[in-house]
Amino acid sequence: MISCHALEPHLALFGGLMGLHPEGPPQTLMPSATAALFGVTDRQLRVQVLRTPGTRTGIVLLEFDPPPRACIRERDTALHADALKVIDFYSPDFDRMLAHVASAGYSLEPDVAAYELPEGRFQEAHLWGPDNVILGLLGGPREFFKRFATVTDRLFSEVQSLSTPVSDLAAVKTFYRDVLGLSTVYEYKITDPSFGELIGSEETLALHATNVGRRTEEPYFGLIDYGLARDRMPSLRDQATELRRGIVGAVVLVPDLQASLAVARRRGDSQREAVTLSIAGQTEVSMALVQAPHGVEHLLVQVSDIESV
Repeated sequence: MISCHALEPHLALFGGLMGLHPEGPPQTLMPSATAALFGVTDRQLRVQVLRTPGTRTGIVLLEFDPPPRACIRERDTALHADALKVIDFYSPDFDRMLAHVASAGYSLEPDVAAYELPEGRFQEAHLWGPDNVILGLLGGPREFFKRFATVTDRLFSEVQSLSTPVSDLAAVKTFYRDVLGLSTVYEYKITDPSFGELIGSEETLALHATNVGRRTEEPYFGLIDYGLARDRMPSLRDQATELRRGIVGAVVLVPDLQASLAVARRRGDSQREAVTLSIAGQTEVSMALVQAPHGVEHLLVQVSDIESV
């Protein structure tokens, strides 16, 4: 979920550049519905859902009126923890993808990371989009990514992962396991200096990523430890809200919303009451917002048969 100043720049980026399709026209939620769902009062909300064709994966854009003034992340908070940071996409033709992005008028970060993992050599470029939303554009062994993306025959895959540096890895992993039924599906480490240069770090990083999800073929959460002292990764927990612009949360489909909410309630996780809405022309579904220990908000949506979505 992205809180944005305006829908149009994101429609151009995710739709025009990356090939996601809008799920119908934007939908307007009146202040009462906005308050019930997000706890944001006195604001109207336009919601636009985009989806990668042939998948159930996409982006949810939130345009509040009036719009938030500040962003969650700025360039000088690139290493800060406890706010979603990067939306990752895979490209089977990394060089052609970079040329495509540049020809559309978008500026990539000047440094491109190149690093070795046990599965082979990977490349990563970053694009800072509207409202300081960061896209991670990945290239690497095709056989590897066949296990980590379902769309591998286009210039961009569906959303592959959503990453965030975290202050307390154990607490966040426990939340995902207990409330959402997610487990570790892949881990990796990066020590190559090119990655630090990519994200603008002047310090040597020893990145360790713990990726949690249902399986690697579905988008997962990348929980990042940069290997730095805690005071080098201040928390953005209190800033990662809908009243700032940027990546504010994630939509997660769950088979039993009330069961997930009950677990979250027993754990003491902050949550809002479930509401029933129709979004993007779909039939009415129940949904509720739950906040994880690192402050990231998850919009849980009831889907009785997840496999059929």
